[in-house]
Amino acid sequence: MEKGRFAMGGMASKLAAIKVAVDAGIETHIASGRHPERLAAITAGNGTSTRFHPAGPSFVR
Repeated sequence: MEKGRFAMGGMASKLAAIKVAVDAGIETHIASGRHPERLAAITAGNGTSTRFHPAGPSFVR
């Protein structure tokens, strides 16, 4: 499989970053970078992504 021109790091790097975020109480998503037009739907709560729920209380209100 060919990497996209915006590919940065592997899945292990992404999962490490997600762990930091969810441990800090931040909901995190992984989605395809090949379809940036889908970002609005993801942030609205009805797009296609893999969602990681925060591990603790969120500091963002």
